Amino acid sequence: MTLNTFKTTNGFPAGEIHAIFANSGDLGFGRDMHCIRNGSDVAAYVTNFGDITTSDLQDANDAVAGTNPIATVAMEYSRIESPPGTAVEFDDPERVVKFYVYNAAGTQLLKAANLDGLGARPVPQLCMVCHGGEYQGGPVPGTAPAFNSRNDVKLKSSFLPFDLHYYTFAPAPNDKASQQAAFKLLNETIVKNTPPDPIIAEVIDNMYAAGPIQSENFVVPGWHDAAQPIKDGMYREVVARTCRTCHVGNVFPPLKFNQASQVIDRLGSVENRVCVQHVMPHAKRTHEIFWTSVGPHMPAQLQIFGDTFGSGLNGWNGTLCGDFTAGGATPVSFYTSTIQPIWDGNCTGCHIGGSPAGTLNLAAVSSHGNLVNVNSFQLPSMKRIKPNDVLNSYLVHKVEGTQASVGGSGQRMPFGCTGSSCLSLAQINNIKAWINSGAPPP
Repeated sequence: MTLNTFKTTNGFPAGEIHAIFANSGDLGFGRDMHCIRNGSDVAAYVTNFGDITTSDLQDANDAVAGTNPIATVAMEYSRIESPPGTAVEFDDPERVVKFYVYNAAGTQLLKAANLDGLGARPVPQLCMVCHGGEYQGGPVPGTAPAFNSRNDVKLKSSFLPFDLHYYTFAPAPNDKASQQAAFKLLNETIVKNTPPDPIIAEVIDNMYAAGPIQSENFVVPGWHDAAQPIKDGMYREVVARTCRTCHVGNVFPPLKFNQASQVIDRLGSVENRVCVQHVMPHAKRTHEIFWTSVGPHMPAQLQIFGDTFGSGLNGWNGTLCGDFTAGGATPVSFYTSTIQPIWDGNCTGCHIGGSPAGTLNLAAVSSHGNLVNVNSFQLPSMKRIKPNDVLNSYLVHKVEGTQASVGGSGQRMPFGCTGSSCLSLAQINNIKAWINSGAPPP
């Protein structure tokens, strides 16, 4: 229940492997990393410093100094305790990856964390976005598990490789060169075989095939093609940079992306997820790296790859990613392209100013800030929009006409609407989808 008991239970600090860096390629935190292997069991904890908006060099320096920690994330690869009353504490030999998040002081185990400034998401589901895994089912098929039984937490998640390409380091003795040996140990002793996974092992083996200094530009055999070097380039410059770390942990083998054919076979889906929905690359920092990259511009590299291997069989459209120029801006957000037009077309005729008090201003320049995590004027106990929580977002009740059911008042919105003059089901569903994605800003 506390970080200290996690350390004691797992035998820290004796025999630990230690590294300090900022993970500039995904979360943008300074990270003070401690890992240990005890036989078949593995444990790790990393204290985070700064956030996605602060200088990564400063975050790395803060991690060295131990200044202003914000939280600690911990993981175990170990057996699951037996149910209460069982004579043998560990009567099931299967080991699984478990996730823990502690507050800055390490005195409280948290059930959710905010990694990107867009709101807290639940643990372990938040961790599984990158570390992989699958839910074992719940009280209703297709829903998240209740976590009431041992099998509910056998999620099939993985430890992930330490890929140094987008790490930021403090000056010596905590610079990159000084820590190469530690990262090799972390990858080969901690990550590899935790749990056993041939695709993760393949990545780590290729990282050190040429020696003890991590290679950052290798191409795995499934992508190397001397006759079609575009495959090598796609892996080295795009997949390895903004896809690989999470996808190698995916429990669905075709999504591990260790073979060029796995991407080619689903180019239509890749095009849609990347260029239309803009949900991949998924982490906020990684998303920005992808869209603003130069030398090469990663979206352009994807476009060329798709135009080369796309066909009617894999669904490649070829026109959905738009025109590319080196260093281009991140594409228009879902809020700007889909949600703000709902306000503009149905709401801003009235909701355009800030007077009288309590009037909701839905003009584009201020709508998001006036909605998300702001108390409703008519029902102050409920937020106008609560990220990841449609039922407790008062605006949803107002546009659906269910405000009275939650203790609210006033008329359904848009004001005085009936039938087809109200928001359409598609518009309401888009608002709900935006909320369920964390209500991200424009």
